[in-house]
Amino acid sequence: MASERLVIGLDGGGTKTAAELSDGSGRSLATAVGGPTNFQVIGVETAARTIMDLVETCCHSVGCTPDRLDSVVAGLTGAGRPGDQERMRQALVAEATRRGRVLRRARIDSDARIALEGAMAGEPGVIVIAGTGSIVFGKDVNDKVHRSGGWGRIIGDEGSGYAIGRELLRAVAASIDDRSPKTMLPRLLKESFGLGTQEAIITALYRENFDVASVAPVVTEAAGKGDPVAREILSRAAHDLVAVIAPVVAKIRGRSRRPVPVAFIGSVLTAKNLYSNRVRSLLQRTVPGARVRSALAPPVRGAVLLALADPSFTP
Repeated sequence: MASERLVIGLDGGGTKTAAELSDGSGRSLATAVGGPTNFQVIGVETAARTIMDLVETCCHSVGCTPDRLDSVVAGLTGAGRPGDQERMRQALVAEATRRGRVLRRARIDSDARIALEGAMAGEPGVIVIAGTGSIVFGKDVNDKVHRSGGWGRIIGDEGSGYAIGRELLRAVAASIDDRSPKTMLPRLLKESFGLGTQEAIITALYRENFDVASVAPVVTEAAGKGDPVAREILSRAAHDLVAVIAPVVAKIRGRSRRPVPVAFIGSVLTAKNLYSNRVRSLLQRTVPGARVRSALAPPVRGAVLLALADPSFTP
């Protein structure tokens, strides 16, 4: 163990954090799971403590100390901007120092970045993340990362759960006002969420911080039953999302004619339903080179691969 090269990758979010310790060949030696590390919510100090707890747990499993690690890479929710990444990195280094440890190389990246690396097993490709929000990331043959979307619910999040839920609520409002085609959406919304009147909907949205994305499955249910309004909502959402995916696929493909693997990530797309099928079909029909496939590995493995690919990590 004394001469073996070791790295740790972490995947941290709002509910839990996964860690994996690997040797220099990429062989997994230890894993651990801890609490949340979304530092935008819990603060950098608390997140740093959780990360160091996991690092020490993994190290203890193989009989080493954090000082022996060649690299630690943590992909975290809320770490999409360089300034936030550096702020979190400094907190992690400070926490290690407080414990009498030295992290030789520590890197903070976004959860999307490690998801891309894991889904493609380090190779070029594209991931489409669509849950409450949406964003697209891709890596080309030169290891350059490209992105599209991720502008948030006010001006972006095309094809996301939030976008679909917002259109449902608009359709229900129009139906209550008798200014739209007949649809079963108002009935389903009332049955599932108890929102059947203008007063109830306005109170939920503007006073109770109602989760707009949570109603998206109602649209899928109605569309599956042939509701034309619901089907139109899903059709527009699919076209909007594919429009965000297309430029990233084009950049990854470049002038080659090679297919570009595209992996879907996030609850809106990973569930097998009418909407995910529509996005898949539209993407492969209209975007040259796009080939949808499953993610090859989880995000925590992507963090390990980034740790192993660190330019300062020498054999």
